[in-house]
Amino acid sequence: MPIHEDEIRTDEFLVLPASATVAEAAAAARDADGSGLWLLVIDRDGDYAVFGDATLEALGKAVEQAPDRRDFFWRELGSLKLTPVEAVEQDAVSFYEAEDRVDESDAGALVVLKNGVILGLMLDQERRGSVVKFALVDAYEEEGGDAVFSRDKEDEGEGNAED
Repeated sequence: MPIHEDEIRTDEFLVLPASATVAEAAAAARDADGSGLWLLVIDRDGDYAVFGDATLEALGKAVEQAPDRRDFFWRELGSLKLTPVEAVEQDAVSFYEAEDRVDESDAGALVVLKNGVILGLMLDQERRGSVVKFALVDAYEEEGGDAVFSRDKEDEGEGNAED
């Protein structure tokens, strides 16, 4: 029996490609503030990783301690050390099999696909963090936010300019 859609979280996350920058993740987290978002799913061409509250908070602290914060924000998410998350087709495993995979996962999550497209997530509720104001978002705003880190600025040669 396939995983029933009632057992799958179809909200509380945003999918970003591995080519997205740390700045784009910060902007996405900021823009979703208050919506219940607590996960960013990184799509590495069919392989997935998940950033939860704790990871985003740790990433924010890494930004704060980086010798050059602006360079750190330009890093692609795919270049960061990420914990992989298994993906399964909704109708390929039962709910109980999926639940076991979540329990065994280092990330406490399982990406559920429908015909190869992300339908949602199954999560280990005991490891789930609460929504927080990310240090990553704070550091992003302190460094100039969208005005500094938009891809348009980078293309114009302004994004990596030193002050």
